[in-house]
Amino acid sequence: YDMSIQLDPQLAEAFAGRGKVMLRQNKLAEAGKDFEKALELKLEPEDSEVITGLALARVVDGKLDAGIKLVEDNRGKNQAQKQGLFTYNAACVYARACEYLDAHKDVPDRDKKREEYRKKALADLTQSIKEGFNDYEWMAQDPDFAALREDADFKKILADKPAKKPEGDPATPNEK
Repeated sequence: YDMSIQLDPQLAEAFAGRGKVMLRQNKLAEAGKDFEKALELKLEPEDSEVITGLALARVVDGKLDAGIKLVEDNRGKNQAQKQGLFTYNAACVYARACEYLDAHKDVPDRDKKREEYRKKALADLTQSIKEGFNDYEWMAQDPDFAALREDADFKKILADKPAKKPEGDPATPNEK
């Protein structure tokens, strides 16, 4: 991505791609800068991972309102929502907002906001599963959910993982 950006500093997709790599490396400040640039360059169509990645970077940086607003302003605008990706990532943004509040006790209405964000994170996570996001192993280890890992409701969502059907499911006997 660095080379692509050197060759064409107006290539929004290169900034988006590099931002996604930075996000996966938990380099949120760098990811946020790349996502900002991708959107500034009019990434078409707007990528839901860029939107939610930028929101995540803003929340971690203490810009809770700006991060949450970005998610809510873009809810329902992306095709990725059909597979639950946008909603899953929105849950991550709200969970990171809880993490920020846990570390910053001086935020006005902290407890009220944390409970609101906790509920929204859990609701979005549940909705993402209904929409088709089913990577329960990732949900269990995703660093974005660190603040909710011990939450009873979060644990219940993970415990409700559907059982895998074994090969040769006996519910469908072979006909002879």
